[in-house]
Amino acid sequence: MFTDESTFKYEAAINSCVYFIERDKILSYLHENIEFRRYIHSLIIRSMDLQMIRQGYTSSGNHRHSFVSFILEYFNGYSKYNNGQVEIELDVNYQEIAYLLNMTRETLSRIVNEFKSSGIIESGRRYLKILDLEKFCS
Repeated sequence: MFTDESTFKYEAAINSCVYFIERDKILSYLHENIEFRRYIHSLIIRSMDLQMIRQGYTSSGNHRHSFVSFILEYFNGYSKYNNGQVEIELDVNYQEIAYLLNMTRETLSRIVNEFKSSGIIESGRRYLKILDLEKFCS
């Protein structure tokens, strides 16, 4: 968070940390360090790109692609890769995921159940295991 404000309100749908950095210090660092500036720009562009992709899937009614994109984006780097399977510990529930993806809980349940019945994933209350990553992504 880059601000001069001493108080602020932040509400997150997932477990999050907020770090306070004085605005002038970060602006000075950005000005002095071109590599850091490029890195920040790439993060912003990637974030906007992924958001546009997700919105496109949602507006087209392709909720399955929206869910896959979300899982791959959200849990990138926070999952365990074991014997060709991806194990993801969820810190959000399916209701929260459905809300973030602008779909009903029932629609998300249908998508998860389709993946389960095809043998592509296993899921529980706080975990998702992708058994076949190639089929999950296709």
